[in-house]
Amino acid sequence: LTAHFSLNTYTITVNAAPSAGGTVSGGGSYDHGQTATLSATPASGYTFVNWTENGNVVSTQQSFLFNVTGNRNLTANFSMEAYTVALTANPANAGTLTGGGNYNHGQTATLTATPSAGYTFVNWTENGDAVSNYPGYSFTVTGNRNLTAHFSLNTYTITVNAEPSEGGAVSGGGSYDHGQTATLSAIPASGHTFLYWTKNGNIIAEETEYVFAVTESSTITAHFETSNYTISLEASPAAGGSVIGSGIYNPGETVAVTAIANPDFVFIFWTENGEVVSFDEQYSFIANGNRHLSAVFESTLALYTIKAKSNPAGFAIITGAGYYTENDWVVLNINPIDESAVFVGWEINGNIVSRDEQYRFIASNDMHVIAQFTHNQRIFSVEAASIFNDVLIKGTGNYPEKENVILEVFQPDNLKFIGWRNAAGQIVSRSNPYSFDVNRDVWLEVLLELKTEEEMFREETVTIYPNPTDGRFYVNVENPYELEIRDTSGLLVWRQSLEPGDNFVDIAYLPLGMYLLNLYDTEKTISRKIILK
Repeated sequence: LTAHFSLNTYTITVNAAPSAGGTVSGGGSYDHGQTATLSATPASGYTFVNWTENGNVVSTQQSFLFNVTGNRNLTANFSMEAYTVALTANPANAGTLTGGGNYNHGQTATLTATPSAGYTFVNWTENGDAVSNYPGYSFTVTGNRNLTAHFSLNTYTITVNAEPSEGGAVSGGGSYDHGQTATLSAIPASGHTFLYWTKNGNIIAEETEYVFAVTESSTITAHFETSNYTISLEASPAAGGSVIGSGIYNPGETVAVTAIANPDFVFIFWTENGEVVSFDEQYSFIANGNRHLSAVFESTLALYTIKAKSNPAGFAIITGAGYYTENDWVVLNINPIDESAVFVGWEINGNIVSRDEQYRFIASNDMHVIAQFTHNQRIFSVEAASIFNDVLIKGTGNYPEKENVILEVFQPDNLKFIGWRNAAGQIVSRSNPYSFDVNRDVWLEVLLELKTEEEMFREETVTIYPNPTDGRFYVNVENPYELEIRDTSGLLVWRQSLEPGDNFVDIAYLPLGMYLLNLYDTEKTISRKIILK
């Protein structure tokens, strides 16, 4: 008997994962023990990974050989290729780039190049070769790529003009790279003055040199105008005199200035910026620019020394002493150091001349003024008041015990003096001035009443004109008088004899304000007010 056998035949199945990842071969029918040779060929953009069976790796070789002993189902696994797209800007700070990174094979990369301010995009290059002239560049990724975006620095044109063209010279125009500093200059022609720079009709600078960073092409215009020069004058000191000839002059025009000295002053010279330019009172020159000239005057009056101290020494600090020209105002003030000290008054040559803490007078000779204080002696206050305005009372203040007090009132011409009344309502005197020795605090009321029309009519006519005045005026009287002028504090500032008719008075050196004029003869006093303004 013969036993017959047949050789087993098996099926080898091969697959690609993913199917697009590559091609496989070697599958089919094999006899038992036969050698099967499988091959895996990756498609473009893919890489072979391994062979698996039932999820288990059986080989990492693209070509897989084995003896067939049974049916098998094998899979060739592939992975897609991943590429890097690298981007570079040239110059580095010239722009921003987007679209670089990692891409799978076959993906579309979209690159964008955005220039920074002052730059313009040129092209994309790879390995020195231009690949695109557009800032937006798209392509299919099939491998690693290294791309460079090229930019160029902008160049601008600055054009400068003069308006009008004959007004002056301009410089600084030309070609500039972005961010470069341009310096424009405008030099006025003779007889012209620079005004400003404009751009597109708008004023951008007012200095002759204009410096800026260039960021665009532009046309800039320097504007000029025909010059008119200002000649300004001053008198130094202001009281020294007057000046004539200030004003506006055309270029090349002759300027004639004149200095006129006031009484008690002489002209010395003209100065400009502290430098002497002429010793002539009448000074002529050609206008070729703005000028400020000072006419310097010098007083012909004497120079006096005013000394001041406190008594006892150390009771107060005295301010205001020094050197003064004749007719200058002197103002002395006390700043007490000893708080227990009581100010008595200002003394000259043993006589109290003022009891006000501020003593004002006009310098007329060398003087030694003493501020008298006391703190051991009894001090009494002497005060006086009136219900009428424009009434000046002289002599009030602090007095040591038993010292003689002289009160005097100066009233307008429409009021007549009646007497002095104390706080108890008693009339203590009908004299003006009123003199008494002080032994207690005193308060007095000045009794005045309005004159009747008949009384006003009987009074002599006194005419003052002009009033208000600049300090120079006339006083017309019918009879001789002695004129005294006092300020509102009672300080005597002027004395003069008057003759019948017009009498010229010049107190222009005094500060502006109200002053009281008193006209005296042997029988009466006439008071008037005058305003300096």
